[in-house]
Amino acid sequence: MWPHDSVIAAAGLRRYGLAEEAWTVLDGLLAAVMCFEDIQMPELFAGLPRGEFAVPVPYRMANVPQAWAAGSVLQMVRVLLGLEPDVPNSRIYLDPALPAWCSRLRLSNIRLGPHQVRISVERKPDGRHAVDADAPGLEIVRGVPPWRELAAD
Repeated sequence: MWPHDSVIAAAGLRRYGLAEEAWTVLDGLLAAVMCFEDIQMPELFAGLPRGEFAVPVPYRMANVPQAWAAGSVLQMVRVLLGLEPDVPNSRIYLDPALPAWCSRLRLSNIRLGPHQVRISVERKPDGRHAVDADAPGLEIVRGVPPWRELAAD
């Protein structure tokens, strides 16, 4: 299993409205990475049946840490927050969809171009999301960016 490919698949699922399916992929990936030494995302690991092995089987030649695998964690955050930066137009789009297993997600001191961003999202018991964000110099827009709406048709 290649973690970065799995996160790309989860992003695609989320993009087309399949949030629960995306959460399933992310949840499985996070559960797997918790089994690795120092909780580092490996480049790849064996995708063998859970019934045969209690934990994911490391691939002996995999790089740990590995850049695109480590970067996939940042893409996970984007998937959960529905975060689409649009720095040239001074906007950040947020369309959060946090699963029950991640009821709160906070980012602070995130750099987007010359801007420093803080985002806090909380999933309410009814599934709605409260957003508290601060991004001086950027407009924070709730929802998907216009280019994503066109792609969904």
